[in-house]
Amino acid sequence: MNKFIKAQIICKYLPPIISQYIRDKVISTKDGELLSLNFKKKAITGSYFIGNTNDFHALKFGVHGYFDWRNVVLVNEILKLTKGTIVEVGANIGTETICFADIAAKQNIQLIAFEPVPKNFEALVKISDENNFSNVKIINQIVSDKKGFSYFKMPTGNDSGSGFITTTSGKEGFEEFKVTTLNYELANEMKNAVFVIDVEGFEFNVLLGGTNIIKKDRPFLIVEVNKNYLEKRGGTTLEKFNDFLLELDYIPFYINKLNIKQVDILDFKVKPNKNWICIPREKLLFKKKLSNSIFLNALNPFINYKIL
Repeated sequence: MNKFIKAQIICKYLPPIISQYIRDKVISTKDGELLSLNFKKKAITGSYFIGNTNDFHALKFGVHGYFDWRNVVLVNEILKLTKGTIVEVGANIGTETICFADIAAKQNIQLIAFEPVPKNFEALVKISDENNFSNVKIINQIVSDKKGFSYFKMPTGNDSGSGFITTTSGKEGFEEFKVTTLNYELANEMKNAVFVIDVEGFEFNVLLGGTNIIKKDRPFLIVEVNKNYLEKRGGTTLEKFNDFLLELDYIPFYINKLNIKQVDILDFKVKPNKNWICIPREKLLFKKKLSNSIFLNALNPFINYKIL
């Protein structure tokens, strides 16, 4: 029995906060690379993911049937509270996209996923075709604050999600891509319920290019916030990013292990899980439900997870 199968068997009956810890004890990312095993894994939401253990995002999904379970749980809860399109920027190889697609299908709404890297885009299309998703639109472009063209540092090694936008050109590993904005791409959407954004430091730029849609639809925002990446890659500061959210009348919360907790920018703490959920002020009454959904599912083994 190889380590991958062993991890699948052991982790199947454990809640995620324990399961993910145990996985790392049973199989490392290096082990996954050496195995380089193709697999097909049922997501906790029902559809099938296709991947290879040599990518650490795929490896984790292959063991558990999810990658970032908190994002999946939060999006599922948000769609119970408000209907509208799910928008994912930085879909990578689809480890969360597949769950968002199932949630969207259950609610009879659309998922729009953006991913610039050709290899990752092909993986997304393959998963979509495998599951006959009719409610998923995949756009092979960079998303930022203005339309045009930009350079992109391509992912290296076993990390398909490590690419990022840059103004640098003429160096090995940099390619030029077409750039779009959320204001342009979502202009004709009826309503957008939630944005999930993970673009390695350019989250502020993505939101800036979607300001019109944000003001119109007031979606929930789930964003990766890495102080170092924001400054060095995105050319902005944590304080400027926070001020932007407050000006739009959004309240940011850390997505913690067991709950969500309001961000205090004057006492900023670097969190292992860097994601924030930003809630429109007028929807703060939903904060408790969202926080409880994380706590309850942290203890859920996900053996027979259902989208309720």
